[in-house]
Amino acid sequence: MLRTQGVDQPTDRLAVLLDLAGSGHCLVDVGTDHARLPRDAVRQGRFQRAIGIDRRPSALARGRDTVARARLRDRVALHLAEGLASVRPHQADVVALAGMGGPTICEILESVPSGVTRLVVQPNSRVSEVRQVLAGRGWRIDDERLGYQRGRLFPTMAWVPGPGHLTLLDAWLGPVLRRRGGPRFAAYRAALIAHLRTVAAHEPQSEAARVLDAVAREAGFEGESRSTSS
Repeated sequence: MLRTQGVDQPTDRLAVLLDLAGSGHCLVDVGTDHARLPRDAVRQGRFQRAIGIDRRPSALARGRDTVARARLRDRVALHLAEGLASVRPHQADVVALAGMGGPTICEILESVPSGVTRLVVQPNSRVSEVRQVLAGRGWRIDDERLGYQRGRLFPTMAWVPGPGHLTLLDAWLGPVLRRRGGPRFAAYRAALIAHLRTVAAHEPQSEAARVLDAVAREAGFEGESRSTSS
């Protein structure tokens, strides 16, 4: 998640998650809060059933209200649980995780229930770490999009089982996002460069400094990568 300048578009953070989830039998939404994702997944006919999971009773109370108003209590279940602990093997085929930091997502996905064939993740932080960890666990990126909400862009990734190779730039920028490009990606890359400059100024030998040089070169800013923005 990065705050960007020059991007003024309709909010589509949830819609991007839903699009990348695709369709199937059962969607699991970890950290469901208001349960909007499982509600829409079922209401739009993308999934036959859905499960919303949250560890906070107050969040599940909001989720129950959402599901009740949509009249979907027979098709959307809500679990008070940690991570994926309450999901049985072969109960779901798609798992979504959003609204949490990268390390938390990686911890939850240490053990993915049998039968899950697609992961959709939208980290709030440490996006490169999520890409590297999941690739190392035998998942590959199938698709990527950038969701937008309140001046911020959220990298959102769909993963499927299979071998994949990520370069340093792939890990930090996303292989599909790099290939697809576009104005939203350009805004995200510019925001990432500004962030990396701040980190590299205090830690010139860090990975951020190496990444900054590579990202800036790809963006056409060679020779200006370590300079501060005006």
